[in-house]
Amino acid sequence: MAEVLGLVLGLVALVPQLTAGVKMLRQIRNADDRFPVEIDRLACDLELLVTFVEALEATPGVNEPVLQRCCECCTQIAQGLDKVRGMVSLVTTGSKSKRVIRKITGLPGLRTAVEALQQNVTRAQMTMMMYVKSRSGR
Repeated sequence: MAEVLGLVLGLVALVPQLTAGVKMLRQIRNADDRFPVEIDRLACDLELLVTFVEALEATPGVNEPVLQRCCECCTQIAQGLDKVRGMVSLVTTGSKSKRVIRKITGLPGLRTAVEALQQNVTRAQMTMMMYVKSRSGR
């Protein structure tokens, strides 16, 4: 039971990072239009993943292996978002909370990082959908 609680708390801690990642991806898309379709798809899929994670947190009786896999996927996604964040320059304008992307560095690396993130998000969504399907079959 303690492990399940720890996993749920781990997922709760990742939700703000994932949500901030959606915002960052949209800022990247607005700052650079060289590959907007990939960025848009990733942002939408990541937003859907956040919804899944929030629903999973609220679901009673979630089994530990599913939570463990979701935590692993979301941790990989958060690390990928950090990598992408390191490839863009943010400049603060106005208040400290409003940040605007000034420039994108290392575009080939950014494209690769976005593709890897998309794969991780898809993997996490599939894990959660399989869990939901298994729960509905009971």
